[in-house]
Amino acid sequence: MKNKNIYLRYIPMSFAAAFILFFAVKNALYPSDGQQIELWYLVFKTLPSIITLFVQLMLIGANRYAFLLGGFNSVIYSIVYFIEGVPFSAISALVVSCLPQIYSFFNWSKNSRKTGKVSLRWLPAKYRVLSVVAAMVIWSICYFWLSKYMVLKIPFFDTIGFALGLVCAVLSAGRYIESQYISFVSCILSLIMWTILTVQNPSNINLAIICVYNLYCVGQAAVNWTLIYIKDKRAEEAAERRS
Repeated sequence: MKNKNIYLRYIPMSFAAAFILFFAVKNALYPSDGQQIELWYLVFKTLPSIITLFVQLMLIGANRYAFLLGGFNSVIYSIVYFIEGVPFSAISALVVSCLPQIYSFFNWSKNSRKTGKVSLRWLPAKYRVLSVVAAMVIWSICYFWLSKYMVLKIPFFDTIGFALGLVCAVLSAGRYIESQYISFVSCILSLIMWTILTVQNPSNINLAIICVYNLYCVGQAAVNWTLIYIKDKRAEEAAERRS
């Protein structure tokens, strides 16, 4: 493996793991003033962040069971999110993250037999507008209606993250490059939300750290998807000129 790949993949992952474990031990041994949290729950809410990094290692090695573990981990995330007062994030973890990963696990063998290349593409302009409208409609329903029946600590960030997650999941399934940029925006909003929640409760810092790591991964994916598209487009144009 090239040194560049080591820096881009393993170094950020190592830093994230080190910070998560450091603050978990710190919060267990030296809790902040007024912080009331059972040790078992501190371990439980730290666990999914560590599993996320382990899943990334498995994905690098193209391990099929990464999807199964990732789906199980999404369930843990959803439980933590519900307890921490961000129920729409919990629903998103189940619908946008868990279900697709379980599907990927059971369809791994079938997909591995496919030799055809899936091309990345950009959305036509009118569908970009439609995606924005869809996200705003979903957010409006969640924020102005459904949130009235739930207890939310940060309604705006929780609901907008859910709306963007649904739109991103649909676009990602279609291999549209915009999905990665929408996901990048969603990660920024999620980082802001968990930073605020960490200020309120320092034991949430592991979730803020994993948001930083996810932001890095999604940003890298957005750049890679764009470069792959440009490379494929140039190859197609070259092939057309030769013909």
